[in-house]
Amino acid sequence: MQYVILTACVVFVMGSFFGAWWKIYEIKRLFLQKIIGKKLINRSVFSTLAVKELASFILRQKKSFRHKLLKLVAEDNFEQISKMLSEPLLQAKLRLMLNGRSSLPNSVDSLYLLMFSWQKILQSNYDAAISVLDKVKVDSLNRPQSAMRALIVAKVALLEGDLEAASQEAAMALKFFQKQNMLFEEGVAYFILGSIYRVGQMFDPSEFMFRAALKIFHALEAAKYEAETLGTLGLLMSVEERFAEASSYMQQAEDIFAVLSDGENTNFMISQKAMLLLLQNDFLGASEVAHKSLKSHKSSAGKALASEIIARAAFGIGDWLQALKFANKAAEYYEQDANFSACFESWYLAAETLVQLGRLKKAEETLRHLISLSQKHRSCFHIANAQTLLGIILLRRNEAAQAKAIFNQSLQQELYNDRAFGIAVDYANLAAAEIKCGNLSIARRNIEIALQYAQDVDAKLAAKIKSLLD
Repeated sequence: MQYVILTACVVFVMGSFFGAWWKIYEIKRLFLQKIIGKKLINRSVFSTLAVKELASFILRQKKSFRHKLLKLVAEDNFEQISKMLSEPLLQAKLRLMLNGRSSLPNSVDSLYLLMFSWQKILQSNYDAAISVLDKVKVDSLNRPQSAMRALIVAKVALLEGDLEAASQEAAMALKFFQKQNMLFEEGVAYFILGSIYRVGQMFDPSEFMFRAALKIFHALEAAKYEAETLGTLGLLMSVEERFAEASSYMQQAEDIFAVLSDGENTNFMISQKAMLLLLQNDFLGASEVAHKSLKSHKSSAGKALASEIIARAAFGIGDWLQALKFANKAAEYYEQDANFSACFESWYLAAETLVQLGRLKKAEETLRHLISLSQKHRSCFHIANAQTLLGIILLRRNEAAQAKAIFNQSLQQELYNDRAFGIAVDYANLAAAEIKCGNLSIARRNIEIALQYAQDVDAKLAAKIKSLLD
């Protein structure tokens, strides 16, 4: 009996000792994790889980080696630390965080693959991101890794135009990160949700999400991400025609990137300023600023954005040849990055320009190529726009039957996406095609349906359609 009691006491004491030791260890790890995180958060790609692994590795080392590593942390010399790590997987993760370069391309480590996939997302190389993500074994992921994967899936779904799937994945990830106090990833989730709502033209919730992300990134001193969020808020304000606020946010973002000596992102802010001028119909000013940023941009994504702005500015002043030249340039750059949403927008602009030039055959070829490629690559681009323009071209050539078929395809897309403006336009175009065919009663019925949709969304369009009934 005494032996049992003594054993129980020993177990209790040892358990209490171990519990106290573990609490002290956790406090040390969290403290070191915060220090490391603060120093790495503005580098290439960041992961709270990878930083946790690095902090745990350092604390496990013998005293002398641990002190060397801690000294290097204090000196911000993570390049030297990466050379001293004895664990290849951790070494690869640190190098990825430092400079975005991979040393384990065939790794099967889930966290590494997720980080590498996210890095490709940041580089706008979406095909590569998906290819890496496909290597991740979903059933082997723990909860934090599953949430990280959900963020990547949300980003890809957003690119492909599946806003419902994107919002579901991002919301799931956000909920988990909030519970686990993974603050950086929580900020990223808020940012992605803000982008989803922005694309869906739900501007109030979009602004709320961006401001939540901004608050987190500011608290973490994640200057790079804070600047990106400020710039994106600027874009949101410009779409809402809150131009003074937009300009202020963009300038704040540009100032932060300048302090970080991030030349490419500074150039992106200059391009966004050109876009702001474009939205205010200052086409000459937008073109001038965009030409300057085009010369400075190093990435294909940056060159694409500047080229697109130049093209749209030229279109605005009726310089069709300039618009066509730079729309095609933008499409080429976007295609290099597999950014098909933007690529399709640029091809559509090129087709519109070709119509203005009277080159209808070339415009038709461009649109048919766009429509064909859209079946292979999902995107945010509303393919109904391309179908509508193609139908108008066919109608101009008196190919009314083919035009009707195309307009009906566009109408089905608009009905599916519940876009009242597009539905109204398609019914009006179908009416024009029926008139060409001599079906006046059907044409009138289509005009009446078009008017019903237009009255709820656009007074000018409704007035124009109503005049067809007179």
